Amino acid sequence: MRSFIEARGLIVRMLGILLVLFSAAEVLGAEDLVLAARNGDVDEVEAILQEGRSADAVDDQGETALGWATFNGHTDVVKALLKAGVDV
Repeated sequence: MRSFIEARGLIVRMLGILLVLFSAAEVLGAEDLVLAARNGDVDEVEAILQEGRSADAVDDQGETALGWATFNGHTDVVKALLKAGVDV
């Protein structure tokens, strides 16, 4: 019984670590898209979206790729995000 409880505790800790790693990877991926959108790099935005990443990415301050592209007047980026199904 003790080994089962120890194994269960280890599994729970490992799942927690995996969750943190996946969350960090998702945030970093989102930052790439938001930065490219903010800078008006439509080729990079399209490449990131073709990888299957979400068009609804937000940066660490909660700003969206669409918001930055719109604010900075990057119409080609806005069009690419809209084509990818971004939530407006």
